[in-house]
Amino acid sequence: MVMTGWSEKQVEEFLRMQFRLQHTQWRQNYKKAKFEIILYNNVPAGRLYVDRRKDDIRIIDIVLLPEFRGKGIGSKILKDLIAEADQKKLPLNFHVEMNNRARVLYERLGFKKIRDVGMHFFMERPPQPEKNE
Repeated sequence: MVMTGWSEKQVEEFLRMQFRLQHTQWRQNYKKAKFEIILYNNVPAGRLYVDRRKDDIRIIDIVLLPEFRGKGIGSKILKDLIAEADQKKLPLNFHVEMNNRARVLYERLGFKKIRDVGMHFFMERPPQPEKNE
């Protein structure tokens, strides 16, 4: 936002407006989705939108602020969602931008690219049977 020449107050207001618009759109399109603030040591570190549906669990959005990336926070959240999906025997899926560096993490955790959707991939991890099954 430095390139805009905007004041700090203008940038903050713009970002708040963008958040409100996006949040409203997701609330309209995913009425039962859960929105959570991700905390790290009781400090807001990001956000998570998850839609737990009958046939799958959809990660609508997961974002960590830059200073909280690389600390294992995203991995922990994804592993918890994977455990939930496996326990419920549901696939866990989401859209990810083609150039998103986190794709390496997603693939390491067992997510596969299902299809290209414009500038995004749709990725999914099928439920895994419990080890004692």
